[in-house]
Order: sequence, then C-alpha cells, then structure tokens
Amino acid sequence: MAKTLRVRLDPVPTAAAGSAGFIEGVTLGLTSLGKGKSQLKPDASLSAKITFRLALRKEIRSGEEPGRELLGSLSGEISLEGGPVFTTAEALEEALTLEFGDALEGKAEAGESDEPSPHRPRPRVLPLELDPASFRSSLKQLRLAIPSEKLSGFRFFELESELELGGSVEASFEQNDVLDGRITAESPPPLPCYDVLLIDDVGQPLADVALSVDDAGNETELVTDASGFARLVTQAPGTATVGVADVAALRSRLKPEWNKPDRGKRGRAPEFSVETTVFTLRGEESPSAVLESGRAHVICVRPYVFLARLKGVFFDLNKTFLLKTAIGGMKDLRAIYQDNSPGKLLVVGHTDTSGAPSTNDPLSLERARSVAAYLSDDVAVWEKQYQTSVPESRRWGAPEDEQMIEALLDFETGRQPGESTVAFFRRTRGFPEAASLGEGERKQLITEYMALDGANVKDEGLDIAVVTHGCGENFPLDETGENLDRSPDDGQREQLDRRVELFFFDKELGVQPPVTDGSSSKPGSLEYPEWRRRATEIQEIDANGRPRDRHISVILLSNSGNLPLADRKLTLNVDGDPPFEGSTDADGAFEKLNLPAGDHLLTVDGVEVFVSATPTDIVKRPHVVVGHVLITEDT
Repeated sequence: MAKTLRVRLDPVPTAAAGSAGFIEGVTLGLTSLGKGKSQLKPDASLSAKITFRLALRKEIRSGEEPGRELLGSLSGEISLEGGPVFTTAEALEEALTLEFGDALEGKAEAGESDEPSPHRPRPRVLPLELDPASFRSSLKQLRLAIPSEKLSGFRFFELESELELGGSVEASFEQNDVLDGRITAESPPPLPCYDVLLIDDVGQPLADVALSVDDAGNETELVTDASGFARLVTQAPGTATVGVADVAALRSRLKPEWNKPDRGKRGRAPEFSVETTVFTLRGEESPSAVLESGRAHVICVRPYVFLARLKGVFFDLNKTFLLKTAIGGMKDLRAIYQDNSPGKLLVVGHTDTSGAPSTNDPLSLERARSVAAYLSDDVAVWEKQYQTSVPESRRWGAPEDEQMIEALLDFETGRQPGESTVAFFRRTRGFPEAASLGEGERKQLITEYMALDGANVKDEGLDIAVVTHGCGENFPLDETGENLDRSPDDGQREQLDRRVELFFFDKELGVQPPVTDGSSSKPGSLEYPEWRRRATEIQEIDANGRPRDRHISVILLSNSGNLPLADRKLTLNVDGDPPFEGSTDADGAFEKLNLPAGDHLLTVDGVEVFVSATPTDIVKRPHVVVGHVLITEDT
C-alpha cells in the first residue's frame, strides 16, 4: 500500500525567560501522515523539494492576510527505506536565503548626495535542526535567512513549508504552518554575510558577472544582480577573498565599451565611503580583494594602463634625435618592460606650441618613431634620419654624431688631448682616419648608443608589440607639468612639451581607445585624454636616471604657528628641473608629486628651507613658521 508524506516542524523554544517567548530553532523531520497524491512505493524513490515560506503578522489573530516571502528550498529525493528518508542532491554548506533591498550605489543625479547607503540590510537567521532519522545530509543545522527589512512593522511570524514529490504537491504551505514566533529587537540575530558591489570605470553596475569567493578554504561562486550586487551568507563572522571567476569573459564583454574614446565624458566611478578596490584586467589571472563580513565592499573594474613619462631634456627644438641627456633615464625601462610583458606599448610623441601645426604634427610622430626605434635597438630607422629625403631642418648629421660619441662609456677616459670626437671614435674602433663618419662607421656608432640603456623591448622573453602615435601640439602641459593645459598660448617654446610618453596596455585588450600605428591626433580628439584618464599606474622617468616615486607635503603657518597661510606663493627647486611656482591651498597645505629622492629647496617670502621627498605612502608635513624655524612633524 502506498504511503503519503508531509513535512513536520517541531518547535524548540530556546529563548531565555523574559524574552517574549521567541522561538529560535525547530527540528525539521518527515512523517507519513500526509494526505497527498504522490503514491510513493516502498521499494522506489521520488524527486523531492521542500520549500520554506515566511508569513508575517502585526497581530497574532488580526484576520488580515499576512505578508509572505519565500525563503528558499531543499532539493533531493525521498525513499521509504528505513524512513521516510530525504537525501539532499546538493551540498548544504550555506544558509537558504532570498535577498531584498536596494543595491549599494552612489548618487549620480544633480543635487543628490554622493554618500552611498552603507550596504543592503543584512538577513537575520532562523536555525533549524535536521532530524537525523529523516535526513541524509552533511548539514546538521539548517539556517534560514529572513530579510531584515521585511520584519519592520511586524510583531509575529509563522514559518511554513511545502513538500513536492515527483513534481506534485504532497503537503501544501497551509498544511505545514506549525511554527509561530514573536519578533523582538534582539531576535533573530543578524546573519554574517559578505557584500560586494561590482562597477565599471565610469560607475555603471556590472550585472551577471560570476565572482569566486574563498571563505576559509570554501570556494563559492556568486553572480551579481542587475545592480551589480552580490552577497554571500556565511556561518560565522570573518574575512574572505573575492575575484572574478572568468576574467576572459568579462574582458570580452567590456572591450567594446573600453574601445569608445568618449567613455570618460559619460561619467566616472563615484567616490565611496566604504572600502573600494580597483580591479585592473590584465592577463588571465583575476585580481583579488579581501572582504570582511558585515562591511560592504566596492570593486571598480578598469582596463590596465601603465604610463611611463619621460621627463627632462629629451629633444632639441624642432628635432627628433634622442639627446644624450635622456640616456640615464632610459635605463629604468628594463624593469618596466619585464613588469608589462606580455602587453601592447603605445609610444606617443608631442611638441610645444611653437611652429605651425603642419610642422608639429609630423614632428611629434617622428619623435615617437625615433624613441620606439631606440627602445627596440632598430638601427635602420635612425640611419634613415641622415638621408637627404629628410627635411634639412630635421636631418641628422655631425651634431648628432658628436652627441652619441660623447655619451659612450670610454669617451671621457679614452680621448687623447686635443683629439676630436670623430677622431676618437675612428681610432678606438679601428676605422681609418677621416673627417666624418661613413655609413658603416655610423651604423656602429648608433648600435653602441642604443645599447647604453641596457634594455631592448624586443629582448628574448619579452612579448611587447609597439605602436607609435603623434599628438602634435594639441596637448601641452600646464605650469605644474602634471596636467593638460586647457587654454594654452600659441607660439610657446617649452621643453616639457617636447616629450614622449609610453602607455602599456593589456595584450588581449590592446590599445584602447584604439589607434593605428603611425597615426596622429587632431585638435580636440578624445583618445589621448582617455589614455591619461585610464592610467592607474604612472612612473616618471627622469632624464638623469632618478626614479620619481616620491613627494613632499608641507603646511605653511604664521609666525605664531597658529594661522595657516592660505594662497601663499612659493617656489620649489629640484635639481635638473625648472623651478616650480605654486601656492598653498585654503588650509595652508602644499603637495608636489613625482619627485626624485633627496632634499629639495623650498622658498617662501625669501625664507629658504630644504624639504625631504618621502615615499607617497608616508605623509610627512614639515610645518614652516615663516621667518623663524622649521618644525618637522610626522602624521
């Protein structure tokens, strides 16, 4: 004779006296007293699902229809052997929960606050004990998560369950309303969970992205919802790490968006008060972030862009030859190549605003090509600069030869008194005497000059494709040398604008926004500003070979030491750089980034003090009391 089944929930009151009788847990079991239609046979089994539902009431017997929310379900199969026995088809290592509430997001609308909500309301937990005689599962206690915001305004709850066998309802929710409880301020307790909001580089949510969370060695995959939000409910407070489960898929999805040059004009990622991590997509390995239960975490996904800026005297006016003053800094490139392989390298050339655009556009591209040839030890490209097909004003000749010879390591010690540079080179390299260099001698000279930096982007073991681009005079720098000048004057001769920049991109994504090799920017083009905006790492390459990875931070105070000196003009002198003219802000503070190590001279109202440049993660603010003494204070 067939037996019918239903779910049985036995209340287990564990609340202490005086706690309004709240029920914290129940025992979940199975019984054969139901009146369903399943016709389960003793020697067979059927697919089964137990679903839980929460009914909320303001009064225990109000007559009003209660608010109801599904809490989740268990799937498996039921047999009558030794039972009834429910065997779960899934690993029950987490609580069953449905999540509600608004996603963590900043306010982008005009007039609204940029302050985000801290995180979604955390679910609260109702523990259930499985009856070992009725369940075969690795989970001894099942935790049902009740959405916290759904409890607001209610005083009582009812836990209901429904049993399906073979796709048919064996016992309905109405037949299994056996657990009643009181909602108090203390119970049920909050359930620990990890909250993540995934956004892109302009603050848009990234939906349907699989995330991998490692919680104490347990790997779990989460998928972000339409608002970019994902939550992992855990068993105990702690920390976990999160990464992108499929980097290649996310990269393919974002590549068309990142190829758009106007992307930066459509918004930027909002500033969040909660902890934020930037994920730069590079290669196949996912970045990771540490999560803390109970605290929301924002992850901003950006394309990988590393910017190396050549800073100093690299080119003469209207010239493309890489001066010997630049070679010291080029030695820093070996480590940069290794850190950015595999990848794509975009070499971008610039000019100052002197000269006509018809001259500056091709000149900037030629500078980019000249540097790209130096980086890859491409002697043939430089040899062509001596040919008569090159305009005479930019054609290379004896002055370039002399600069290269003077830069050679043995020039200072091996040159004989009164010997010319060319004579020195011909003698020490075994060439016959002559007034100038021939084609073969010049090839030898260029080869040695290019080898002085000890780095080659084409070296074995490196995988870096090189693309060149010219920006003409369209993007000069402002007086700080850090930002673009939005209203530049024409006809200015400025050494800092005769520059070349190296942008390194992920190999698979390539240059974004894309440009073709040998192309040039037009006035008002969007690609170059977008490359700068996306650069998450910037390294200055000083012409003297000094890494520029430090800063100074000062506060100027009055003689009494009590009044900050706002808008006070100052001058900073760094060896090898033009003097920097700046001023303090409203709080009397001044900061200068991308400085070499050492002590730099700061002048205020005729008072000179030396200020030490420190790593950027150290804030050391010397308090200058004008006219008196220098007080150093670490903060």
